[in-house]
Parts: sequence; C-alpha cells; structure tokens
Amino acid sequence: MKLGLYIDIKHGAAFADQPFDFVEENVQTLLVPEEDEAAFRERLAIVRSLAKPVAAANRLLPADLKPVGPVVDEARLQRWGESVFRRAEEVGVKTIVWGSGGARRVPEGFSKEQAREQFLRAVASYAPLAERHGVLIVIEPVCRVDSNFIMSLADGADIVNSVGHPSVRLLADNFHMDIEGEAPSEIERFADILEHVHVSEIKGRAIPGTTDYDLRPYLRALKKAGYDKTLVIEPEWQDVNTQPALALKALRAQMADAGLN
Repeated sequence: MKLGLYIDIKHGAAFADQPFDFVEENVQTLLVPEEDEAAFRERLAIVRSLAKPVAAANRLLPADLKPVGPVVDEARLQRWGESVFRRAEEVGVKTIVWGSGGARRVPEGFSKEQAREQFLRAVASYAPLAERHGVLIVIEPVCRVDSNFIMSLADGADIVNSVGHPSVRLLADNFHMDIEGEAPSEIERFADILEHVHVSEIKGRAIPGTTDYDLRPYLRALKKAGYDKTLVIEPEWQDVNTQPALALKALRAQMADAGLN
C-alpha cells in the first residue's frame, strides 16, 4: 500500500521528512492546463525540487468547464484534456481523479439520462489521451454536498464499466460514502475496478485522529477486498506544518488495527 497526502506542493519543506510515499495535488494549480509553457515550467521546477513524487492529481475540471448540460464546449474540453495528460506525464502523475462535482452537476430540469450519455462520451474521449501518456483516470463518486450526479460507488462503476477502457477505473472516498449512507462493504463489491482511495474525517473534513471518527470499517473493507494500491489522506488542512505527521500517525494506527499494511 502506498500512502499519499493531498497537499499543495508549495508546502514541500513542511512535509519533506514525513513517512509517506507521494503527493496528490490539484490538476488546475499543478498543471495549469490553460496557461502557457512558462507558467507550467515554474510549477514543474517546484515538483522537481520536492523530496516526494507528485504521483496523483485531482479536481480534473474547473466548475465552468462542463461535460454535461445544455451547453458543452467540446473544443475546450478537448484542449484541456490534451494539456492535462501531456503535462501529467512530464510531472510523473500516474493517477488523475475525475471528481469535479461542480462541473458535472446536472442543471435542474435537464435529463439525467442525457447527462449520463454526455459524461460517458467525455470520459471515453479522455481515456485514449490518458493511455497515451501513461495515466489512469479514476472516477470519483461524490456526495450531495458537491454534486447531484455519480453519487455512489455503483454509479461510478456504471461509468467505468460502460466506458470499458483499461485507463478508466474507480475511486472510493469514505467522506462521500458516509454522507450518502453507503456501507463500507460496497468497497468489496467493486474491488475489481478500484484503483485509488481517499480518506478523511467527516466533520470539517478533518485529518484522521481529530475526533473519535472511526475509519477502520472502511480500512477493513479494503483489507477484505485485497486492495493494495494507493491511499490518500485528503483533508482540509488547518496547519500544514504539524498536521501531516499527526494524520499519518493516526491513519497508520487504524490501518494496523484493521490488518491493512
């Protein structure tokens, strides 16, 4: 199991010595897809100065770049994807999380079935780009707080299986699962396509160990599923200088209790 932290690369000095394997960042600030090469080179220089690799990135689309709804800018979506996956390869990003709940929110009165077909086309158009650049897309189901579309692991699995491309897989996030009342056992149900995991506490999306919130049911489900890939702490950081160490210590203790290495 490889452990990651979702954290801005500008805080590299704060996490350089922490016991984790990789950084997950924000596509939009890491890869600056619509900015020129000079701007990207500035970000790339920071990445190359870090003690940890940046192996994952999330928040694929900004809220104003919509793959679903009555107005879809196909040309901009394509330009965005080409920039993202090319730059991801150069950075060393291997996994890109397609959550972006705001972008994929279905407008009121618009057909959910039509939105599904639009979203499938968008994912299918990005899959060959991801494959060409050695990147996996992981579809992230999100809760009602963030979107109204693709809100369960079953919904995400429907997209993955319908696209049917080896570069498109599934993500599980306990924050979204908990809010939607999804049982941890759903992780086992979709083990064959699960590729990436996010964890945090529910209240305030805090780091593990902040309250008595128990991640072990989710961690035990990962154990039963035979999951041994990537697990990322994705909180709202309050203090990047002290919290990474606390979060990693708390998560590792719960992982040990769950028999997850």
